[in-house]
Amino acid sequence: MLFWFVNVNLFSLLFEEVSEQLAHLRSLGIGALILEGVFHKGMSISNLTDAPTQIQLLLMESNKANLKVVMDLCEADLLELYAAAGHSDMPSNHSTPVQDALRFWLGQGVAGFLICDTDVAYSEEALLEWRGVLQEFSTRGEERIVMVKQTSDIPRPLNSSSQSNVTLVNVVLRSILPNSRSPPSFQEVAEAIEKHLQIKEEDTWPSWTIGGEASHELKRLLFVLLITMPGSPAIQHDEDFERFQREFMSKNSPNKDIIRSYTYKNMDKTKRANVALFNILSHSKAIEEALMYGSFTFLPFNASSNSSSNSTVSPSLSPPLLAFLRSWGCVHFLVLLNVGAEPHFLNPAWAPNLPESGVFVASSEMNRYGTTPLHAVEVHPHEAIVLKLFKAGRYS
Repeated sequence: MLFWFVNVNLFSLLFEEVSEQLAHLRSLGIGALILEGVFHKGMSISNLTDAPTQIQLLLMESNKANLKVVMDLCEADLLELYAAAGHSDMPSNHSTPVQDALRFWLGQGVAGFLICDTDVAYSEEALLEWRGVLQEFSTRGEERIVMVKQTSDIPRPLNSSSQSNVTLVNVVLRSILPNSRSPPSFQEVAEAIEKHLQIKEEDTWPSWTIGGEASHELKRLLFVLLITMPGSPAIQHDEDFERFQREFMSKNSPNKDIIRSYTYKNMDKTKRANVALFNILSHSKAIEEALMYGSFTFLPFNASSNSSSNSTVSPSLSPPLLAFLRSWGCVHFLVLLNVGAEPHFLNPAWAPNLPESGVFVASSEMNRYGTTPLHAVEVHPHEAIVLKLFKAGRYS
């Protein structure tokens, strides 16, 4: 499932257009919205069980568009709820403030909740309580979920007192980039990507988001990585994309088709490329089994024409070409990532078992088309390329 982070303030601008906007997001392969901005630190318990009109509208229209909504509780003061429950003289079988808040939002139509691994609710005892409430609202094929946002490089273990066969967490949301006050260097980005790509296949692939600050040069490369990695991509709302979508879906003109065409033609080249890249990748993710379910093979090599070393990133060199393969049966997708500032050519000797040719599916520069032999591919600085491979004389 493709998750889309969206701030509630966005939809305050879209009351008249919300149905069409949500339907458009669903058509792009997005399965769920992660709703931010509803809660913040210092809110009282009563605020956690209050649904403003715009939230009710969003939940109602999301249900019509077959879009799930996950409520982000990372900014909510869950400690206050647990403190209230802990100091209550109510009998143990009585509903607690925590359960009341969960039931309220589940009753409003949310599909689940996102918490951080630093929250007081991140423990076996608390999550067992949450799971009991979620099961009350789960139906066949419509399970209510709990997502956990990992806040550190090393997953924090659950504070558990016993082994439980119950699934406490459905999705773990991890960041590709480390959180820092300034954008990381190209070297640090390459190291972070390489570390994540070396996760063993038997390990659980989580949901991915970019996380830390990304430089302008690498934003689209990281977006290609998010969509093509195993797991569920979680895309952070982008202001340029939202502004274009709002204008593109505008109902303020009696001739909407002309307005749409005019708006797109008058966008600058970068914004048009961003929207086009999102459309291509999300559509490919939705229809290609290899990108959705396929096996994953990390290709640890330095593919520059003047080096055959398979060493990892060296501080003295420009970051090497990073690559991985997604496979489903005889269908293969090759993803190439050049984080560095130097171009790289593919060396035919690095993967002799792969087909010799492929067709460009997408590239972060949005200027790659048609078929190509692999040895002729030059990956530009800060570029990501997605190729669908095929044997000579056939393409499927």
